[in-house]
Amino acid sequence: MTDRDYVSLMISCTRRSDTLFKITEHEVAGSASEKSLLRLPHPEWIPEQFRLCARQNDGYTLKWHSRSDCPELPPCEGCIQLLPLRTTLRNWKEHIYFGWPEEPRRRRAFKVVDFFTPEACVGFYHDAQLDPGLYFFELGEGGEPYPLYVDLKGYLTLLSYTLGYKYWQLALLQLLPPDERNPGFQSNLTFTDKFRRDLSAWVPEFDYNKFVTIYQQVKLRNYIPSAL
Repeated sequence: MTDRDYVSLMISCTRRSDTLFKITEHEVAGSASEKSLLRLPHPEWIPEQFRLCARQNDGYTLKWHSRSDCPELPPCEGCIQLLPLRTTLRNWKEHIYFGWPEEPRRRRAFKVVDFFTPEACVGFYHDAQLDPGLYFFELGEGGEPYPLYVDLKGYLTLLSYTLGYKYWQLALLQLLPPDERNPGFQSNLTFTDKFRRDLSAWVPEFDYNKFVTIYQQVKLRNYIPSAL
């Protein structure tokens, strides 16, 4: 992935959202210098894709909701909040972990990448295991981060296609084989129905089957999540 790939995805997402919806917040951060990246905690644990993106745009926010002049279409909203690396790698105590004795110690290494709602986020593990995958995490629900089976490049590709539709990540989780750790995500089939209906109504080029195909294309091959 090159710097230009990242910028193109974000520009495309912004322009398309501006055409179809009402944007309520939009911010593109500046670039991060190589020196500033080297000063971050354990830079050797940061995936190369993150560094490439940060050197071009170190943070991106886009929030939108459906327009009021189309009352016949279903209401919906979207949110993307890709944090600057310095914020991603902060101490997330009182948000992601609380230091309770029964809490898995590795959760302290989980860092937020896309804080798209106060109730949930997408992040990665910043530690010596060098896991390239991103994980979905619901704050305060008692569960652990669940793998999406995509790296940053794959995530941004899918994000651009969904325009950051709120909780679009759940549609990915419902495509994964059921297991003991993912019963709630698998059973919430009504979300996929809503996700499919809303984007098909508002975005002429959106096709759910294409969304599934893109996921299969960007999904990490021979990947074993370190958190399972």
